[in-house]
Amino acid sequence: KAKVEVEDAREKVAQLINAEPAEIIFTSGGTESDNAVIKGVLAVSKGKSEIITSELEHHAVLHPIEMAKMQGFKPVFAEPIECGTITAKSVVDKISDQTALVSIMHVNNEIGCVNEIKEIATLCREKNIPFHSDTVQSLGKIPIDVKNIGLDFLSGSAHKIYGPKGIGIMYVRNGAKWIPWMTGGSQ
Repeated sequence: KAKVEVEDAREKVAQLINAEPAEIIFTSGGTESDNAVIKGVLAVSKGKSEIITSELEHHAVLHPIEMAKMQGFKPVFAEPIECGTITAKSVVDKISDQTALVSIMHVNNEIGCVNEIKEIATLCREKNIPFHSDTVQSLGKIPIDVKNIGLDFLSGSAHKIYGPKGIGIMYVRNGAKWIPWMTGGSQ
């Protein structure tokens, strides 16, 4: 009975963002989802050493990127425009042949800026760079269509969309290069 409820929830989340149910992974929260994406992408990014993000990201993104420095990765920060928005132009100026991942949130949790994630996703897709967006603040409030936007990875939190606290949402596009950073449970 519990498994049926979990699968129903997976289908509802998939419908909310226009994904396939198999692309939805439940975690313990938005922080774990951000960590799982970042660590899982970096684990398979052979020969690449840079991560593009912004200094306005949530600590759930900034801290794992800071930890990645110990493994030789270099954070590269896209600069916001005056109002705090991260634009595709600010990201494209930072891309190099060493870019392993771009991680830019959809809506800033403190100042409310809506970042240009569709334009950034298009840019990343053209350059074959994985793109992750933390959508904790926008999920359920602003329509998100992962196929239309072109996201590879998305993080969210259930309690922001009237679900229980302690549950995170992670979208991993079928075919995206990523491995789980925790192994052994097969959940």
